[in-house]
This record gives sequence, structure tokens and C-alpha cells, in this order.
Amino acid sequence: MIVFAGEYIFPEPDPKWRFERAASSNCVYPGRLYDWDNTPLYLLKYGTYGPSHHMTNVFNIFVFLQIFNMINCRKINDEKNIFDGIFDNKMFSIVWVIIVIVQVLLIEFCSIAFDVSYGGLPWQHWVIAFVLGLFSLVWEFILKLIPDKICPEFGSKQKDPMQDEDHNVLSIRKKRSQSF
Repeated sequence: MIVFAGEYIFPEPDPKWRFERAASSNCVYPGRLYDWDNTPLYLLKYGTYGPSHHMTNVFNIFVFLQIFNMINCRKINDEKNIFDGIFDNKMFSIVWVIIVIVQVLLIEFCSIAFDVSYGGLPWQHWVIAFVLGLFSLVWEFILKLIPDKICPEFGSKQKDPMQDEDHNVLSIRKKRSQSF
């Protein structure tokens, strides 16, 4: 949705980055190089303006979704409070903060090296990326509220090979020792 409808979602304060095709649009110009009918779209502006705000937003939102998913991944057994003990592991906190800082630096100051929009993103785009990242926390909480018995189980149940007495490594050793 962000890639194919971003030009209708992201407000753009700078007129040079606005989408002229829509009447009185204050949204970002689409960063796709070609339009649906294969006519040049952002390809016409790329030489002048460099990487688009739109595709920089796609990258930024993706990274923020991953940053907040790191918090979600701390609890894997349907525990509801994902923030419980978050500061117990200092290394996790340090790495998380470093990733956020590096992301901000990449977007704002490393445009040529990382092929992101020259001059960074306006604050409105940062807010959208942050809120969408936070939404991953909400979505995970909603998914944890769904009981497991409602969710279908995919695949066939495999028998645990360690429980099979005939093919278990330990049972083979027992049979060997009994035969001697």
C-alpha cells in the first residue's frame, strides 16, 4: 500500500516534491520510475532531484517496522506485556537505540551513499514512519488475543523421532549393549 498508494498518503510541505497529477494535491510525488501504463513517472524528475521522498519513506517505514518488531520478538509465548523486563538486558536497549540513531543519520545525512532522498525527510514523514512502526506493537497485541484453537494448524503432525523406541539413537545403544 505504501509503495502503490503513497502518493495519496504522505503530505508534502515542499512544492517541488508534490504530486501534480492530482488536482490540488499536497501529497508526495510518486517515486515509482514508471506509471501503470509504462510511461515515465519519477524517471523524469530523478536526474534533477535524485531519489524520491516516496521511496525513502518506504525504506524508512520498513526499518521502523523492524525496529518495533524487535520489541515484539522479545516475548514469543503469547505473553501480553512485551515491555516486561525490557531494561533487564542492557545490550538489547543499547543496540535498539543505536539502530534508531543510525537510521536517522542514514536518512538525513547519507543520501548519496544510501540512495535516499537528498536533504532527508520532512518531520511529517518521520511521524508517519514512527506511528506505523508503533502500529506493529498494537497489531501484535491484537494477534495475541486470538486463541490458538481458532487458528488452523498447517501441515501434518510429525512423530517425534526421539520418542520412537525402534529408531531412537539411545534405543540403538541399548540394543547394542544388550547384545554384547
